[in-house]
Amino acid sequence: MSAQGANCRMGGTDGPADIIVAGGGIVATINATGGTSQTINTITGAGIIFR
Repeated sequence: MSAQGANCRMGGTDGPADIIVAGGGIVATINATGGTSQTINTITGAGIIFR
């Protein structure tokens, strides 16, 4: 999924529910705002979030 430049922040501050990866997914969040469900640029069983 590409969320490049997107405002994914659901509240006033970044939170772990803003950008979520699951099921071995790949999410590209270059220049996006919002917190993430896992550490950026780290592969896990859930997948990876690039920023």
